[in-house]
Amino acid sequence: MSPAPRRLALRLPEPAAGDPREQYAPGGAVFDAWMALAGAGLRPALVRPADLADGTAARRGITQTLTVEDVALRLAGEGI
Repeated sequence: MSPAPRRLALRLPEPAAGDPREQYAPGGAVFDAWMALAGAGLRPALVRPADLADGTAARRGITQTLTVEDVALRLAGEGI
């Protein structure tokens, strides 16, 4: 049996100047946001802004996206 499709995605930030890999490593903002969502029992996908703009995410079944900032605000308000 296949797992249910992922409907929620964490939108990756626009590429920053320099080396953005630290955002994705343990302790980085993207990693921490994804772990918070997963820890709340959600199964978030990761999606690039370009995939949202061209419809790729929608074709994959993504219906809700959150940014790293959205997750941080929800954590601050204990809303996840």
